[in-house]
Amino acid sequence: MLHPSLCIAGKNNIAVDVLEYVLKNNIYSKEEIVVVCNRTETGKNGWQKSLRYFAKLWDIREVTLEAVYAMEDICFLSLEFDRIIRPELFHTSNLYNIHFSKLPKYKGCYTAIMPILHGEVESGVTFHRMNSGIDTGEIIEQIIFPIDYNDTARDLYYKCLYHGTKLVIAQLRKLKENNGKLFGALQCAGYASYFAKDAINFKQLSINVKKTAVEISNQLRAFSFREYQLPVLNGKNVAGVEITDVPSVEKPGNIVWQDAWRGVMATIDYDIVVYWDAYEYVMKLVANGDTEKLSKVPKLSFYVNQGGQNGWTPLIIAAYHGFYDAFMLLVANGANLQQRNWNGTTLLMYAKDGWRKNGDTRIFAYLRKHGADLDEVDYRGKSLKDYCTKEELKILAKI
Repeated sequence: MLHPSLCIAGKNNIAVDVLEYVLKNNIYSKEEIVVVCNRTETGKNGWQKSLRYFAKLWDIREVTLEAVYAMEDICFLSLEFDRIIRPELFHTSNLYNIHFSKLPKYKGCYTAIMPILHGEVESGVTFHRMNSGIDTGEIIEQIIFPIDYNDTARDLYYKCLYHGTKLVIAQLRKLKENNGKLFGALQCAGYASYFAKDAINFKQLSINVKKTAVEISNQLRAFSFREYQLPVLNGKNVAGVEITDVPSVEKPGNIVWQDAWRGVMATIDYDIVVYWDAYEYVMKLVANGDTEKLSKVPKLSFYVNQGGQNGWTPLIIAAYHGFYDAFMLLVANGANLQQRNWNGTTLLMYAKDGWRKNGDTRIFAYLRKHGADLDEVDYRGKSLKDYCTKEELKILAKI
């Protein structure tokens, strides 16, 4: 058995996608890789992929952190790992971490919340060496990207996932070629900031309305992450916010006007429009194929890429039922054609179900035209052919 050369420690899509890249590109063999999973790991895929699930699927050995301490010259990658490591316990100095911020800013926790809360216009991901401090090691490389004015914490987190995965992958061959050794630049003490877990008490989360429009908008966006929580105003969940150019004349925090969809609230300076969450209503309309009512939902774009139970999104539901008009309306409002459920079931697989229900091939044809692959597999390793009869596959292959 080969001596382990690479340890991937962590969770979620970034750990799984990096592991998959390593294997598919033969950077390290299976025998050279071990994984250490987070303490919260269940082995089941949820709104993100499970490292334990895929390690078992791909026959990668899972070990404890204590076992890695004793491994000579191993390259240790911390990818959303949940433990502060002790470098002096390792038999290697090749310890690296991906941190979801533009270090030296925002060390520690809540890196998708704090930059928005503090009005930052850009964030980043940083690949750095690990030392005895918290996110204080030498910076090897960074990717910096903008925070859009309407980005929520969820949006920022997914940007960090995308850029963070890209950044780690870019280092893999360098690590292999240099026997796991990369060096960077010392972090500057200027502009550094740090937030611990107790910096936010989510059980007593509230919005301070005695602030400017921008400051309130920042709070609402910073605490908006559907898988965890939505911000609350006036007893209602808030899905989004817009700042108007209308000066506020009422007391900050007063709801000036509201209907079933939104409310106008006064602030220190300008009125803001807050949109009450309509996610469940949107899901019901899509399931019923009610495109007329769906088209009247304000800010439909808030919901098109957000999943509910088992990762079903509005677009997945439309594809599953074969509701072409609803499907195209969602696409027009920004729905991502790469959506999958928690098992990795693709939109093309759901479109097959829609075709079976009503004989309409338009959604299937649209997805094929936009690059959907008949041979793409789900997280079980099965493709469309495994879910179709030979006769069905012949028909679908011609679409």
